Amino acid sequence: MRKRREEICHILEGIEEESVEGQRIYLNLIREFVRQLVVHYEYLSSGGEPDGGDDGTGSENSPVE
Repeated sequence: MRKRREEICHILEGIEEESVEGQRIYLNLIREFVRQLVVHYEYLSSGGEPDGGDDGTGSENSPVE
């Protein structure tokens, strides 16, 4: 997330990474990460399937020949 903050500060020009504004950017990135983590946890705990098993081939649901 620090690298992403560096990228954002560079794009916005004039914002120092260690400034108050840079710290706010970092904090917002952390908040968004935690939000996504909570959503993912709630989805999986409600019976959703994890996303990691799909390799894009579509073979998971294909009939065996």
